[in-house]
Amino acid sequence: MDILFQIKQYLRLMEYIKREEYKRYAKGKYRKRLKDAQFTLAIFEQEKYIHIVCVYAKIVRGYHDLFKNKAVKEIDRIKQYIRRHQLLKQK
Repeated sequence: MDILFQIKQYLRLMEYIKREEYKRYAKGKYRKRLKDAQFTLAIFEQEKYIHIVCVYAKIVRGYHDLFKNKAVKEIDRIKQYIRRHQLLKQK
């Protein structure tokens, strides 16, 4: 994988995080608080790839209930954003 391509994808990911108002709380970890829930993104590099882990947790009486379907939808939105901007730059 081309290193320049990988850097461009990482920069688009950072654009998305800023646009969606995620806040950094640790190295490679970002959180977006909602009314009674939160999204958490963890970004790390392994070998030649950037990995993104997304967790959606609803806070109920001090505990977190995790919802896989909402986390998958957020990952899909991130992938769409990166791909859409990748295609626009090529035109």
